[in-house]
Amino acid sequence: AQLKNSTEKSLDLDLFFQTFFRAKFADSESEYEKFEGDYHYEMYGNDRVKQYFGNFQSRDLLFNRITSDIKYFAELYLELRTSYAHENLIFNKLLDQNQQYLLITSAVTLNDPERAQKIDGIAAKFDQFHTVLRLLDAYDSNSFQRLIYPLNKDVREKPLAEVKPLFDTSLINSLVEENIIQAGQCASAAEVFEYERFKGIRNQWTNFSKYILMRIDRHLADLLDKPSFASEELDELEDRFNKNNMRRYGMHLEHIYTQHDANRALFTTNGHFDESAFQQKRNLLGMVLLLKDKQNLSSNNEIYADKQQTYAQSNLIWNELLVGHLPSVDRQRLPAELRIEPVQSENQVFPLSAVDVRQRVIFEAIKRIWGNV
Repeated sequence: AQLKNSTEKSLDLDLFFQTFFRAKFADSESEYEKFEGDYHYEMYGNDRVKQYFGNFQSRDLLFNRITSDIKYFAELYLELRTSYAHENLIFNKLLDQNQQYLLITSAVTLNDPERAQKIDGIAAKFDQFHTVLRLLDAYDSNSFQRLIYPLNKDVREKPLAEVKPLFDTSLINSLVEENIIQAGQCASAAEVFEYERFKGIRNQWTNFSKYILMRIDRHLADLLDKPSFASEELDELEDRFNKNNMRRYGMHLEHIYTQHDANRALFTTNGHFDESAFQQKRNLLGMVLLLKDKQNLSSNNEIYADKQQTYAQSNLIWNELLVGHLPSVDRQRLPAELRIEPVQSENQVFPLSAVDVRQRVIFEAIKRIWGNV
């Protein structure tokens, strides 16, 4: 079906049925895969599906399943895929994380009184789960998908209060498996957020880095009740966030350390330029910013002293905070951990001594947004 004024241009009916049957009847990876492709055969061959439909023998039961259950979950799926009513759904969608729809469908029961809370709550926990794994270098699309299968089974038709700790358990087990934390070290997702664990966070995926910075700016805009290029309505945000970096009003990633000779000189000793150290510093998450439109092209090879005016006029609060353009009355309203001093240039460049400060403050912002979901 073709759609207008929604988050999707079209929807595939088969995709709904695959999501529904997987959510309600797939307990393992192999069962999940059986609902791929010609899933219709699995509908008629799967014992649990046959039992659900009364072995397709009772016309009354079939009619009830279709007009009650299937109708309810089809309307839920339509809402998940097309509505702008749930902020966290859109956040995950910006990163193409579609398995949130599976987990929400699994947890929601027929005529669920917690329907809206589950949509928001599960989307938020999914976002935390995915974001932390990426930030801590524990994300791989295939291994992440394998974490979804047991979660799908575990959250099925559970109250939201029981669902949330299941995400924490899966996240913590994953981090233990990746040797990022020790078994028994963290009892909840909130306890994972320690600076020593996050101080090396870096820009690896452009879209994901843009996402983190967008979320930080929306958070600051909300805290200060100020406008920001990232604080628009969700449909506008979705359009601005764009993935191809070609739209005029898109969001673009900006490196504070460009390839300018003065920046490279910071990493040059006795005539030897340390390319590895330069790339490591310039791609730390605290050392990249969002810019709108084509501002990043106009400042592409400038040094920090020349970029400060661009940052000040960027309509992004995080950038204004960096260069001291945020009014003092607004700075005083910020929580202490975000009330940082502006970074002044030294010999026209961004001082190396301020890099760790940037890493610390971006961690504090991340902890505020994702630490207590």
